[in-house]
Amino acid sequence: FGASPFVTLGGEIHRPNADGRFPALILLHGCSGIHRVHTEWAQWLRAQGYVAFVVDSFSGRDIRNLCYDSTPLRGEARSADVFAAAQYLKTLPFVQSDRIGAMGWSHGGWAVLWASQHQNRYPLRLRALVAFYPECRDLIAYLGSTPLLMLLGGKDDWTPASYCQFFARKARNEGGP
Repeated sequence: FGASPFVTLGGEIHRPNADGRFPALILLHGCSGIHRVHTEWAQWLRAQGYVAFVVDSFSGRDIRNLCYDSTPLRGEARSADVFAAAQYLKTLPFVQSDRIGAMGWSHGGWAVLWASQHQNRYPLRLRALVAFYPECRDLIAYLGSTPLLMLLGGKDDWTPASYCQFFARKARNEGGP
């Protein structure tokens, strides 16, 4: 599937072992790519009755790692992967097209947060967003209407929780979900 006219992305779909249509979650890896933890989450989600789509944001862009330099792919640019994946999932007969969400880890969480900011640019609505220890320094206000859960580490020295806490307080004070 494509995130833009210039990039073809891949991924792995995990679907429940049953007939029917299921809600789906897009899973975005962190700065070092796909690891076992992402597959384990996908398998757990599948067992809970979800389609889990582990998106590989790196291979199609010839990227191996962004942990020490995210310049080649910032969170805002990567947020397009969320909508491309959602658009692809909507075409699958076993996905409930009105029940698609996204979750990401670190760099992937950053992309999920930026997806929340850009929802009005796309013709589909995400139902839920989950960001594990995302980068929040470059976000000012929550512009989305989709419920957002951020899971942070209070002593995280790489993606400090304080920026996300400020972001969340501001969103809550402004009536955001």
